[in-house]
Amino acid sequence: MALEQSPDMVPGMLYSRFRPGLNHLAFRVDGEATLASIVRDAADHGWAEMATGDLHPIAGGADVAYLEDRDGFEVELVHAAS
Repeated sequence: MALEQSPDMVPGMLYSRFRPGLNHLAFRVDGEATLASIVRDAADHGWAEMATGDLHPIAGGADVAYLEDRDGFEVELVHAAS
């Protein structure tokens, strides 16, 4: 688990990932195929993939996908290779 803190960088904005509060939720995904399937079908459910690097430094080099909905809320999907 990683907890991070940042200052309110966008005062007055209703939601911004740079404001205090919940930035995103992370979920562990079992299997590379499951991760790929969720990302592939995300747009059908109102989510878009966010550009990221290939490996996540905090998660020990796991495969990670970030999805964002139209309101700017994010989910992080993590598949840690065993």
